Amino acid sequence: MGTSVIVSDKYFLHKRSQKIFDFKIGIERYLAEGSLLHGQHIASVRNRCVECHGQDLGGRRIIDHLGSGVIVSPNISPRKLDRWSNDDIATLLRMGVKPDGTAVVMMPVYETQHLSAQDIASLIIWLRSVPPVTGIEPKISPGPFLTIPFALGVFPAFMPAESGIIRKKKVYQPYLEPQISPTYGSYLARTSCVACHGLTLKGGWIPGLPRNWPKAKDITKTGIGSWSEEEFVATMKSGINPAGIPFKVHGTPEIKKNFYDLELRALYLYLSGVP
Repeated sequence: MGTSVIVSDKYFLHKRSQKIFDFKIGIERYLAEGSLLHGQHIASVRNRCVECHGQDLGGRRIIDHLGSGVIVSPNISPRKLDRWSNDDIATLLRMGVKPDGTAVVMMPVYETQHLSAQDIASLIIWLRSVPPVTGIEPKISPGPFLTIPFALGVFPAFMPAESGIIRKKKVYQPYLEPQISPTYGSYLARTSCVACHGLTLKGGWIPGLPRNWPKAKDITKTGIGSWSEEEFVATMKSGINPAGIPFKVHGTPEIKKNFYDLELRALYLYLSGVP
């Protein structure tokens, strides 16, 4: 029974991964509004591209677990991306679709889909500027802990474009001037926090990771509502909560320390009001 379920699930995944999407979105007219330094901040801190693809963007082994399988991220340095147009990269970030029309797997497009055109332009400018590296060959060999929930419809983040959680409208989010406000905090939460803390920001198991890995914290009012703004900023900068307890995180803890103060304060104003 168990073997037949896994075999059927693998076949189901293969069939869905072959589906072709006719998605394309343009970015060229926004490139003049982008900034290389801002793109580096997005890739290194806010959207943490380097956490999955490596500091040199050459790709790395993210998961190697009996139940979850083997996931090796692709090389996204110019050595690979020089074959992609700027519109190709924007379409991947906004729609979760590769140049060949197939859906990307295990990429937090449910975050990047909300990036403004100016933020995506900045990210593209930075990606084009880094040194090309040979990197390693990507590999996606998901195990039953990933494929079965996806087949059952309870893990849409596994293949976002196929699962229906991506906005299909070919328009970008309006640009927001960075400021300490709940509105800007909401934008940051949607584009930087939901991949780990979930669409409701209530935390729990991080999709795609083994079940025994640290769970994401509830960062809504019920999770951090008793913290002051200064305590929230200090916790993000130090990795130690107001009770003096270091929090366990997946990935690279120092990345969280590099958020700008303005971003952290805007996030606090928004998160502390989310029920």
